Amino acid sequence: MSRTPLVVGNWKLNTTLQEARDLVAAVASVSISGVETVVCPPFPWLATVATGLDGSGMQLGAQTLAVVDSGGVTGEVPASLLRGLCDYALLGHYERRIQCEEDNGDIRKKIAAAIDNDIRPIFCVGESAEALEHGASGGVLAEQMESVLDGLNLDSRLVIAYAPIWTTIGMIIPPNASYVNEVCAILRETLADITSPDLAQQARIIYGGRLTESNVNDLAAQPDIDGLLVGAGATSPDRFSMMAGAVARAQAS
Repeated sequence: MSRTPLVVGNWKLNTTLQEARDLVAAVASVSISGVETVVCPPFPWLATVATGLDGSGMQLGAQTLAVVDSGGVTGEVPASLLRGLCDYALLGHYERRIQCEEDNGDIRKKIAAAIDNDIRPIFCVGESAEALEHGASGGVLAEQMESVLDGLNLDSRLVIAYAPIWTTIGMIIPPNASYVNEVCAILRETLADITSPDLAQQARIIYGGRLTESNVNDLAAQPDIDGLLVGAGATSPDRFSMMAGAVARAQAS
């Protein structure tokens, strides 16, 4: 089954307001056919970036959203306030799990809130270096997916992002593309068990972690990797365009 490749740029907490304006102008001016592209700027710049993306075909994503919907919760941004502004939301990113102590229950509620507000969830899963070392990656990833997704009202708009924690520990050698593809295939099989084979074939599974000029082409060419979640390169128009272009070329070949 053909799935439209997806490349997501996570700006994290980078860019000033002017830098965000300049960056969105640069990335929105690059047209890459055959690939859906999304940028996820810091919350204060969402409206500015949305204006900059107008007419470009590029989509806007939030870096997270709140479990609560409204009320006296200072500083949170619920899905209901992002509805109509954001097309996507990154949910379950390992930085949120570690720094904000989000657990599977929190992420499950966030995905449900995103779906209820017509925001496409990008559900991030990933294992630690310890789990990888002990050969427990499959069990950890399956537990994350089952705890979060089982019983939710899901459809083909769901995106799974394999973003392992162990790629953040200063690795000298980037992850092997064939290994990442194998894991993404396992994630698809797990999704089929949780939901249905049809949905598992329709949903896109992308990869993020230690993306470099030397490995992006190999990763993009793998059959079970439907795109990339770009972190470090997301705030460089040239690097982001290069990675999106690699995905487009792989799709066309």
